[in-house]
Amino acid sequence: MRRTGLRWITAFAVCVAGLTLPAIRMDAATPPDIASIRQAIEDCGGHLELDDQGRPIKVDLAADRGSADQAGFDAAIQCKTLTSLRLRAPGLSEADLTKIRSLSSLQELYLQDVRIDDDFVANVFAELVNLRRLTLRNTPGVSKLQAIASRPNLTHLSLIDLPIDGPSLDALSTAPKLAALDLRLCSRLSGRDFDALHDVANLKDLKLGGYGIDNESMRSIASVDKLSNLTIEDASIDAVGLQALAPIAGQLRALSFARCAALDDSALQFVSRLPSLRSLMLRDMPVTGTFLKSLAAPAELETLGLRQTFLIDETFDAIAQCRELKRLDLPENYLPPGAIAKIATLSKLQILNLSSCSLDDTSLEPLKQLENLQTLLLDGNPNLSRDAATSILDQSSSSTPTASCRIVSSPTSTECQFGLEKGVRPEWHLIHLSLMPHRVCSRVVASASACSLSLVASARVARSDRDDCRQSVA
Repeated sequence: MRRTGLRWITAFAVCVAGLTLPAIRMDAATPPDIASIRQAIEDCGGHLELDDQGRPIKVDLAADRGSADQAGFDAAIQCKTLTSLRLRAPGLSEADLTKIRSLSSLQELYLQDVRIDDDFVANVFAELVNLRRLTLRNTPGVSKLQAIASRPNLTHLSLIDLPIDGPSLDALSTAPKLAALDLRLCSRLSGRDFDALHDVANLKDLKLGGYGIDNESMRSIASVDKLSNLTIEDASIDAVGLQALAPIAGQLRALSFARCAALDDSALQFVSRLPSLRSLMLRDMPVTGTFLKSLAAPAELETLGLRQTFLIDETFDAIAQCRELKRLDLPENYLPPGAIAKIATLSKLQILNLSSCSLDDTSLEPLKQLENLQTLLLDGNPNLSRDAATSILDQSSSSTPTASCRIVSSPTSTECQFGLEKGVRPEWHLIHLSLMPHRVCSRVVASASACSLSLVASARVARSDRDDCRQSVA
């Protein structure tokens, strides 16, 4: 009643001023109550982002493995200007989820653990004509792709842990702009099922994962004309499967392998046939890294990741030859003596991840010469002090005028990051995170279970900065 009274008084005042009532009529175009919407979204662990004019454009209700409740979802649906919605909501009904169709401005949609089926996809997605990016994860009721493929502007599609099979992929040939496809954990896909991808005219980025992915699968995707970025996880492939990629070896620019037990240093000699390779990422693989000596163009590699591997001295000799490296990820490895000194010769390095590498203060000293370093990740090194990390950041700040830094640390976690405004010097502030609300603490220290304090450089930590912190450490 109070709100109705205020509207009547406002309408009366405007009419007296000579304006017409329709000018202030409360309809669908009226801006939502941002404060209450933000509260409902954040109460269930979500995030809300506004544009420069204060309009909601992004809602994340799947952050930090959280899930939306009814109030958080209802708040998000009020935001008709949304361009991005991420939603994990196992408790919501299909009737509730159907309200997503009213968000006609959506360009990105992520749905995980939701109860939807093929009819829902056909009816709701028909209204989302601006959709460019779509992720469906663990939605077992969805197995047909025709309605998805018919979205005229769809460029990125992730179908993770879905019951789709080879014939289902035929529908993707009608997606004219589809450039990136993620089919990991789709257990019904294997062997030559990927022949259907030959007709996806603009497919450049492909992610596959699961034990059904074998050497035959590699032969199948080797005929995707424009494929340049390939990710393979948990697959049953070996050296023969890699050699099957020979027809597209010259066009591959990014390769990523994780938990492929049969891919060792010998199998990865295949990199000698990849002259265009710019990014190589390996995780939990039985390799020492000696295969890097076979890189066709080591001076062209810009990103290298060797996580949970078995690095030796020779590995770092090869890494030192990759003079153009801008990002190097080596977390969860033992680093032999002298490894840090060789890393420090990579003068163009901007991002360095040395998490859980058993480092101490002395071992970091050589990194002071990395003048272009922007991000240094050091979590999981309990013998490393904040002072040692700070000294590296101070050195970079003095040599790079546009660089400033942030350190977030806990008993087992230290993150160092640069990138504030030109001419701004870091001002260190002590913040006791144990006194902060949990949802704020979790954004500052990415899921750290025991965060006692943090040092933050800069006078303020914006919401977007905290989100960047969470994403970069995850």
